[in-house]
Amino acid sequence: MRQTRPLAVLSIAALCALLAPSDRAPSRGAAVGHPGERLEGEPGPYPSDWFGMQRAFPFRTINQRAFRAAVEQAQFERAVPAPTFGARAAAELTWTQAGPYNIGGRITAIAATPGETAIYIAAANGGVFKSTNGGVNFTPVFDAYGIYSMGALALDPSNPNTIYAGTGEANSSVDSYDGAGLFRSLDAGATWSSLGLEETRRIARVAVDPLNPGRIFVAAMGTQFTTSPDRGLYRSEDGGLSWSNVLFVSDSTGACDVVINPVHPDTVYCATWERVRTYTYRRAYGPECGIWRSADHGTTWTKLAGGLPAPSDAVSRIALAIARSRPSTLYAQIVSYSAGSYDGYGMYRSLDGGSSWTRRDVSGFTSNFGGFGWYFGDMAVDPTNPDLIYSLGLQPLRSTDGGVTYGSIAPSVHVDQHALWINPANPLHLFLGNDGGFFSTVTGTNPWSKSVDLPISQFYAGTIDPTNPARLLGGTQDNGTLLTSGSPTAWTLVLGGDGFQCLVDPVNPALI
Repeated sequence: MRQTRPLAVLSIAALCALLAPSDRAPSRGAAVGHPGERLEGEPGPYPSDWFGMQRAFPFRTINQRAFRAAVEQAQFERAVPAPTFGARAAAELTWTQAGPYNIGGRITAIAATPGETAIYIAAANGGVFKSTNGGVNFTPVFDAYGIYSMGALALDPSNPNTIYAGTGEANSSVDSYDGAGLFRSLDAGATWSSLGLEETRRIARVAVDPLNPGRIFVAAMGTQFTTSPDRGLYRSEDGGLSWSNVLFVSDSTGACDVVINPVHPDTVYCATWERVRTYTYRRAYGPECGIWRSADHGTTWTKLAGGLPAPSDAVSRIALAIARSRPSTLYAQIVSYSAGSYDGYGMYRSLDGGSSWTRRDVSGFTSNFGGFGWYFGDMAVDPTNPDLIYSLGLQPLRSTDGGVTYGSIAPSVHVDQHALWINPANPLHLFLGNDGGFFSTVTGTNPWSKSVDLPISQFYAGTIDPTNPARLLGGTQDNGTLLTSGSPTAWTLVLGGDGFQCLVDPVNPALI
């Protein structure tokens, strides 16, 4: 089932395009200092600062238009006859897949058809993949479009062959990249077409009206490293031909989640998230974070209160979930901010459609975000039991008492959870996406199976053993420092956590 993925080769002209000035001005919000965070321009010891600035140099932000132009030119050069560009044309080069397949990488969204005849996963920087054998093997289905950062997936509830892909990862990390709007496939991922919204850059969620497939909602966070007006909740009433921004708060605040009442889809809920950052500064909290409700398919909105935290700098990212078996029941996973740390504020529940809320958690919830809760934005409710909920943070937590107490359902899988799919016909059958890839279980807990067929590891940097060109090493995002003897399926871990630079002694290659 494994397929060799097309690889982009950037010409000198295309690489030079990357040095063009960025298409947006830097954020003005970054000039304001906040407790526990550094002002833009102040020195700091963090490698993440260097990572971002190195890729943007000599400008303040990466020029996304130039990046897209470079990819398009590389695709063009690979498609034309070799004599057009000379003997070493990109179209003439032969590539061999180096992997790794067996390690995995960050998954941001999962969607599956009834009966799991098709499973789709979206990668933070690997595009969209499809499996037709339960997640054992995956095939890339989006590579031809040259867009690799993905934020959201959604199936049309009335037609499982129609799938939407929202591009641009919405998690507020430095190792993430902009997208190019919303795409749709009408043939189960075989081909895709653009539905616009290119300027939104980062799409956190897509929702389709279950009774009217022409009505589509897109929760957009906007550009990552600048402010912009292209964020908020967008709605289309004509299947994506045209769009209206139906909920806009400010150029510093985007929409991070949207859910539709499955029985009365005129009722829609949206979470907004105030987020301003540069490569050396982050503000991912503020009074514009909140939960909104519309009773007219998203035309007008009311910001909810009734027991929710009051608007303040203590409130950060919010995730929403609605109980399909009792749609008057909603949950809100709220992250807090205090002195540079982002932890759990509380798990809130409403039993009356959002009019009033009660904080539920008493143990096991608030510490599951590791101080960087801006990285996590998903939760779920069991489709048959409104009191059984899942909270995704460092660990995938489950509560069987409506959010009061929690326990991990997968303590041995990779940390940092971003996506969960629950089989509506068998709620013990779960698909989990995290920084380590795709995992599945049929028991609702251990044991979990990991896919070893996903070449989506994010390498920060890599090197080659000068005495053995087949021996490759590299540092990856949250998947450690890796080493292979040559096989794309046999990479091994040298060091854990986040890797970066590697060197091999040219005289004694055993020394690295």
